[in-house]
Amino acid sequence: MSSSTLIRRSCPATRWLEALPLGNGRIGAMVWGDPKRARFSLNESTLWSGSPTTTQHWNTSAEDATGIRERARAQFLAGQIAEAQATLEGLGSSWSQAYQPVGELVVAATGGGDEGGRGGGGGGERTLDLARAEHSVRTEAGEHMTFVSAADDVLVHAAPVAPGAATALEFTSPLVEERRQVDEHGLTVVLRAPSDGVPTRHGDRAELAWDPAGA
Repeated sequence: MSSSTLIRRSCPATRWLEALPLGNGRIGAMVWGDPKRARFSLNESTLWSGSPTTTQHWNTSAEDATGIRERARAQFLAGQIAEAQATLEGLGSSWSQAYQPVGELVVAATGGGDEGGRGGGGGGERTLDLARAEHSVRTEAGEHMTFVSAADDVLVHAAPVAPGAATALEFTSPLVEERRQVDEHGLTVVLRAPSDGVPTRHGDRAELAWDPAGA
């Protein structure tokens, strides 16, 4: 292990830019490093707004485009510059959709003493090993280890838990939550991505749309 491949922080992150990144090319996680409440800001490479067909109705056919260009050229030659610009805006085209965050996952231990089942207080040095793609937090109770497996395509988090403690999962997301199930096997959440991510050039429509069709 070389010091040149290590990023060290003396305390947990208090904002997103202080968290340390992990990923396997598909799953991404910003790790905040609090041993009491392990927090992960999650991404997934295929999570985008819309679909390949969402904006097809904005495309202008070749025939329509020819007429629009001819009208705009005539307006421009007549000195009607603003009118020519407005006419050219009728040349609609589709746009790229917007990449979306999955949400925030927190793994916390409850019970098992004043420290919520995790010893060592709320501090602990955290380290990102760039060579091994592993994040660790060292506490008096032991090491908290996190990595994203490329072979199994899963985020793994292991931490010491005191006798009598239980693990609780908390999850929040800016996406629409369709269904949530909590049972002895853990937490299952079904999310709906936006149906469209309209770019700023479309003025008042420049925001995420949440219609069920096209989500």
